[in-house]
Amino acid sequence: SSDKPIAVTVSGIVRTNTTCASYFADQITTSSNIGKDYIILRGNGNTDRAFILATLNASSLTITSGTTTTGWMINFGETYSVNTIANPVTYIKSDKPVYVLHTGGYGCKLSGAQVTPAYCAGSYTSAFPRLSADSLNLNIYTRTGFQNNFTLTSNGSPVAVPPANFTVVAGTGGSLVAARMY
Repeated sequence: SSDKPIAVTVSGIVRTNTTCASYFADQITTSSNIGKDYIILRGNGNTDRAFILATLNASSLTITSGTTTTGWMINFGETYSVNTIANPVTYIKSDKPVYVLHTGGYGCKLSGAQVTPAYCAGSYTSAFPRLSADSLNLNIYTRTGFQNNFTLTSNGSPVAVPPANFTVVAGTGGSLVAARMY
């Protein structure tokens, strides 16, 4: 309970007697911050899945992955799981607001995050610190026509994200594009 807006983050680690640990983290948001359109850019691991959670009864889903489109209906509190490993981009469309959680990883190493709606009104800048030299993929999606508006500044050096890095997201009628920067 809070008298001001807050974000709650749940993270944990499950340790066993082996050297393999599983990591998982997710940010929980209010239902007023969720949407009806989501883009999943497949991770680089050997497991990749999206979980859709309905907030209302009779939530109709349309999932476009590659050239395949699937329809489904779920009710309040129910989830639908989408195997996203087969295609680099999956588009999820719902007629009612839903939560989407994207998970992926290698074997027993798993991570996940709540996905931001495709048509969210975010800020013009976003920053994050890196405490590790491990590899990083930056996933970007936007409305068609705005792909020349992105610059990545790393260690004080600005680098324009080339518009050619973006591809049209299937199932959006050409209205959304997505890119991944390594």
